[in-house]
Amino acid sequence: MIFFLILIFRKDFFVFGNQNHESDSVIKKEFPVITVEGKKNNIDNVLKYTNSSIISHQEIKDMNPSNLGEVIGYQPGIYIRDYGGLGGLKSISLRGTNSMQTLITFEGMRLNSSQTSMLDLNIVPISIIEQIQVFKGGSSSISGSNSIAGIVNLETKNFIRNNELFLNFDYGSFNEVNISGNISFAGSSQFVGHLDYQHSDGNFPFYSNQFGEVKEFTRENGKYDRFSVYLYRPMVTKSFSAKPFILFSLIKRGSPGAVLQGHIESLDARLNENNIIFSIPTTTTISKTSLLKSNISFKFYKTEYYNPEYSFLVDENKINFSNDEIQFASIYSNNFLNDLNVSIGIDFIASELRGNMLDKDANDKVKRYNIAAFSNIDYEWFSSGTLMISSNLGLRADAVSKLFPNYSYSFGTSANFLNSDLILKVLFSNNFRIPSFNEMYYLNYGNTNLKTEKSTNLNLGLFLKFNENLNFELNGYIIKTYDQIVSIPISPLRWSAKNIAETLSRGFEFSSNFDLFDDLLNIKINYTLQKVSDETPESYTKGKIIVYTPQELINSTILIKTQLANSLLQLFYSSHRFFLPENDYSSYLPSYFLVNFSLYKDLRLLDQNFRFRIDFENIFNRRYEIIKNYPMPGFSFKVGFGSNLSLWED
Repeated sequence: MIFFLILIFRKDFFVFGNQNHESDSVIKKEFPVITVEGKKNNIDNVLKYTNSSIISHQEIKDMNPSNLGEVIGYQPGIYIRDYGGLGGLKSISLRGTNSMQTLITFEGMRLNSSQTSMLDLNIVPISIIEQIQVFKGGSSSISGSNSIAGIVNLETKNFIRNNELFLNFDYGSFNEVNISGNISFAGSSQFVGHLDYQHSDGNFPFYSNQFGEVKEFTRENGKYDRFSVYLYRPMVTKSFSAKPFILFSLIKRGSPGAVLQGHIESLDARLNENNIIFSIPTTTTISKTSLLKSNISFKFYKTEYYNPEYSFLVDENKINFSNDEIQFASIYSNNFLNDLNVSIGIDFIASELRGNMLDKDANDKVKRYNIAAFSNIDYEWFSSGTLMISSNLGLRADAVSKLFPNYSYSFGTSANFLNSDLILKVLFSNNFRIPSFNEMYYLNYGNTNLKTEKSTNLNLGLFLKFNENLNFELNGYIIKTYDQIVSIPISPLRWSAKNIAETLSRGFEFSSNFDLFDDLLNIKINYTLQKVSDETPESYTKGKIIVYTPQELINSTILIKTQLANSLLQLFYSSHRFFLPENDYSSYLPSYFLVNFSLYKDLRLLDQNFRFRIDFENIFNRRYEIIKNYPMPGFSFKVGFGSNLSLWED
């Protein structure tokens, strides 16, 4: 395997590795970008009929986040479930669904773990991300399992224009350190090498009511370290491109656990992770109207949890798991007369989980195979000088080991009123999520008789662009989920996974963007009103709000640019939540309002670019919890320095 990776990143491995390419400039050597006229990505064909947004590299740079959640959480309809501190688990809740019902992809590669069906947002360093695509709406007809609520796709640079060296350093409260370095080589030997290191002591103060007395404590076991390496080697010819990359992450963190009566935290619990993600996405231009995209990927997730309190469960107080996965996907698209686009494709996934906390019948190892075929038809069936109407049909069939076949579909229609910059769109879809390995095989919890979760989704959207400086979008949605997997008690000491729940998520999302005074002032405002309830027949909690789901979310970013410096104000509000399904007052988590402020200055010295900044988070020191008994940090700050240095020119 190591030998194979070395070959991939050698510049002469492919015959086109040393080919010369013409420059678009006599000053700077630029690498050509492949474009195919009249063709669109298969995923774009479906998701243009639902609510989608792009978080640009400039937005990420302006926000200077420590992790993905700090960026994605400022999108309408998204709520980050955070267990506190830099090293706390961070997962996404999209439109009130759980984290297992949103698919996270990296350059189109599935990142969700087959062990847990979710992804901890700490795994991928934010410093390597160029932009983030957020697609809301059921997407199983193109992406298969886990995309009941939608897809979040992470992208890195698609091409390299200059030889550059980028360095960034941040230091802040609780001894937080962020160091990243990126070197890029342009020309015929394009290559990117990226190193990222992140550390925090995690020793933030918090309050806890211990036996009727409120006291201040300090997190003692919140230490977090992550070291990541990212290598990327783009290769392009006139009709073919390949983008092999590898991401390695080593994460070590304390696991303090919940703050309970008489037990503030687990002082010795540790969680260690080794993650390797390797992928070779390719694009082949067959003709002016046809395209073939393929991707072969490998994932290796290894976790080790150590806690002396679990000595009665496992030997050496350690819980070990290794989750390996191979993915292959291929999509052929053909555009007929620029009005009709037809795509067909196949997916194959082979997963294996090994560990010492699997059911005894599994013999410490379980496997799963998933093969799928899908097709998509996108047709622009009406076009005039003022109106363009198109429709889309997606079909997919999945065969999964030891589970019944899954069939999913989607149908969408979009009307674009060209004179008024008004777009109306509707998407109806049928979606699914297969059970995770943990839900089926975890010791004393798993249930091998689980069925696949199913959902029916409807999204109605309106986008209106008043002018170049003002636009807004309004979306309404309904997600009805059947056979949802929940944990239920089957004895005083044991819980198990069961298909018993029906849930209903419905809501409205509003987003607006204002660019004023020649882009010197940018204001974004997002509002989400949602209700996510248990609709299980004969359930004693029927009609109750699903736990940890706020009914209102409001956030805004205000960016002000001046000659002296730039400033960014971030506002975030979440309404109250409940942490028990009964929704009684004893399970009430109050609303909270957060304010962050950043000040930064870009300088150009000696023909090089530099940035200096300072960030203040939670400036009013609000003490709050997102997950019950997992306190969040109060006020914090960090100061940073970044440089983007142009190297030699080819």
